[in-house]
Amino acid sequence: MAETISRGVLRVLDRKNKPFYTAQDVVSILDVSESKAYKMIRELRQECIDDGKLSKCYPLGKVPKKYFDLKILMVDDDVKEG
Repeated sequence: MAETISRGVLRVLDRKNKPFYTAQDVVSILDVSESKAYKMIRELRQECIDDGKLSKCYPLGKVPKKYFDLKILMVDDDVKEG
């Protein structure tokens, strides 16, 4: 059961449990330059928007972890951790 922290907040997001990757995350995962990471994020974000999987108001410079993992890291969506 989720622990209520304060004022109805169920959990605090930190680097490990955030639902998105930033350019710095992509740089460390793929060992690419920062400009390449931003380019990849822009392209993946636009793909998500074009496919209707993401709203245009999703923050710039971020890509959903699940989509990134599926498209770039080739992680199977059906594989369960455990």
